[in-house]
Amino acid sequence: MLTSIASLSRMAAVAGLALLPMTAKANEIILTSPDNTVRLIGEYVGFEIDTYVITINGIEMRVSAAKMNCVGTNCLKFEPVATAEANG
Repeated sequence: MLTSIASLSRMAAVAGLALLPMTAKANEIILTSPDNTVRLIGEYVGFEIDTYVITINGIEMRVSAAKMNCVGTNCLKFEPVATAEANG
């Protein structure tokens, strides 16, 4: 059974909850596994040797960029590099 946004809003109001968009911190990034079974939300510290460095609750973690997808303004965007063969 599908529930409309209006119905969800009414239920949230009755329960004393607010449906508000979540706001991200300035340095926050979200790392997710390709199958979405793992999700890490932390503060971006840096990027070293194909690894995201983040802190979660004050604990520094190093996470392989090749194994996770990144969401957030601090995520690095990788561009394909043109080779001499590709340029003909």
